[in-house]
Amino acid sequence: MKRTHHILAMFLLPALCAFTLVSCGKDAEEKKPEHPAVAVLKEFSEAVAQKDIDKIFSYMPPAMQMLKEVAKKEMEKDPAKFAKEFEKMAPQLGAVKSVEEKGENEVLIVCEGKMEGKSVLADVTMKKENGKWVVVSASEHEEKSEE
Repeated sequence: MKRTHHILAMFLLPALCAFTLVSCGKDAEEKKPEHPAVAVLKEFSEAVAQKDIDKIFSYMPPAMQMLKEVAKKEMEKDPAKFAKEFEKMAPQLGAVKSVEEKGENEVLIVCEGKMEGKSVLADVTMKKENGKWVVVSASEHEEKSEE
């Protein structure tokens, strides 16, 4: 009887170990690393939430930097009006739904968002310029029909 227990233990122990390793592997599925542009988009979203004009424009292409001074003047001239317009126009971007690389230096990110007062999915195009990811555009996501 003892011998039977030893033989069973010899077969069952490795099977139990293998089963445990497989189940741990399933529970601890490795997540795909976050695309660097997604990390930048999160930082941009935080800057928008904080209404930090300097920081917001640091995530935009150099060609848009001239708008920063216009925005700052508007903010200084009439802070209440600026805050109201900012709330209405600034995109609030949330959970990322998909990331599609359009090339080595361009990415399209579809995420939850609030644009012009309504909840939508948003398309955010980001490009790598001078080694840094910048937000080029954000627009309402349009469903592509299957033809």
